[in-house]
Amino acid sequence: MRFVFGVLMFLIVSVFTEKVWVHRNPRYLTFPMGVGNKIQVIAGFGIPVEVEETSVTFGLIVKTNYGLPTNASQFTQPDVAFQPSDSKMTRWYLYRSLVTALERLSLGGKDCLLRSICEAAVTPLGHNGLAGQLLHVILT
Repeated sequence: MRFVFGVLMFLIVSVFTEKVWVHRNPRYLTFPMGVGNKIQVIAGFGIPVEVEETSVTFGLIVKTNYGLPTNASQFTQPDVAFQPSDSKMTRWYLYRSLVTALERLSLGGKDCLLRSICEAAVTPLGHNGLAGQLLHVILT
């Protein structure tokens, strides 16, 4: 009897009311802003080196961080959320940083940097290996 009454009430309510479709946006897993909003991946290996009366291990470790999403728009609008920042690493930014570091060390700041740029342009640094080539690229 209750079953028949329940079915009858359902039919009456469904006939006399409008059909309303309820749509709910999908939910996304986001993480709060703060210290713990990243995943850190660390990989490495070690090789024992034989030295008399000493235990030495030579190793290499690679570490990387991946930021976790803090806003659902990072899923729905990734082109907006992951735009490159406006501050680009330029040669002038590097020079300003070097001048600041040289001034803190009391080495002359801008004068020292300009002298280094002139000396690097005159003197070949390629024979100093990778470090020399990098200095040549940065300073010329």
